[in-house]
Amino acid sequence: MPESPEMRAFIQSEWNAGRLTRPQAAVMKLLQNPESFLRQHPVINTFDCAAHGQTRAYFRNGGSDALRPGSRLGTARMHTTESFNLESISGANSYGYEFPVHGVYTSPSSGGPLWYTLDATGPAMMLTAKLTGCTFIATAGAGGAVNVTHLQPHQETGLQLNTRMLGAGRAAYGRLKYDFDTRSINIIGARHGGRWQIWAQKLDKNARPTKLLSLKRIWPL
Repeated sequence: MPESPEMRAFIQSEWNAGRLTRPQAAVMKLLQNPESFLRQHPVINTFDCAAHGQTRAYFRNGGSDALRPGSRLGTARMHTTESFNLESISGANSYGYEFPVHGVYTSPSSGGPLWYTLDATGPAMMLTAKLTGCTFIATAGAGGAVNVTHLQPHQETGLQLNTRMLGAGRAAYGRLKYDFDTRSINIIGARHGGRWQIWAQKLDKNARPTKLLSLKRIWPL
């Protein structure tokens, strides 16, 4: 959704005061050090795509009142941080940054995995829709590539799907790892140092302000 005039005015005032990171700089930080960025900044993800392939995404400031765990204290103490909104390009406005990504489509599990290959070509970031009972799977491809897919349970439960997708040498992050009634899961991949890293960022979906709970690297294993 486009921002209201009031939100645009607020973001401009926060930028002018030096309290917000420009979206383009934030994307660069994410690509340079995915773990550090995703441990510090909650991402409110509404990105989605209609098919596997290269597409565009949009990053904008979400505010400066989000919360993240302390680096030493875990989730016992939360600290103020910035959040960012990650969207399909249809939500673009003048206060964000548009950039290329590999988009991974969410397909029904009854049809079997539709694999997408991440290699050394194309954009350096991979995005998919947030997990809502789904399972995201990654497995090794040829020449250091990674094959990925995002499956939505169909004719089975999310727990059954996640259990069925487990296997040696395969990452299968799904309902065995989260409760979708209370948790929102972002899956974000970045090609860093020539190799793909894929992360699961877990948010409290009901918290206001946005609260980041944990981060787990799901690829490489």
